Amino acid sequence: MTINDDERDLAAALLVAMDVGLLSADDAIRVIDREVAARTSPSPWLIDSALVKTPEDLLHILRENAVGHPMLEEVWPLFEAMERALTTGAEPIQVARRIKKVYPYGRWPPELDQALYDVYEEATCAHEHGGIPQPASVTQALRALFDIAKRNRAWNSLERVLPGPPERS
Repeated sequence: MTINDDERDLAAALLVAMDVGLLSADDAIRVIDREVAARTSPSPWLIDSALVKTPEDLLHILRENAVGHPMLEEVWPLFEAMERALTTGAEPIQVARRIKKVYPYGRWPPELDQALYDVYEEATCAHEHGGIPQPASVTQALRALFDIAKRNRAWNSLERVLPGPPERS
């Protein structure tokens, strides 16, 4: 069965958001539950996603329905999700370590070279701090990366699909 672009966007955005720690599996299921409730005839994959037993099962379904989506290949949604995670209180070192998804082996625009290096250095090597990453330094490096990324690329690819944090019970 083929899914529409809106659902494919949703699957990709949920994958990116879960990957950086912006959403837990339970949060993602709450977003899916909202989508199921808002549709008169939800797709089978949405219903299957809402009924999963493990986070791994959810990731499998999301990957299957987002395969080949540009959001999974570009760095911009990753950075956007990282910024949203940091802003909502996620641990800066854990957020920054997600940078390994693209740095040093991925592809990115050259204007991000120094900022990506700085985040990687502060979160993983921390040479200036005796090898112990410092949350304030990591946060500063992340903010600098996000500022440069925003100046060079339209932001809000996730906003369209995930308009706000899911309501917590």
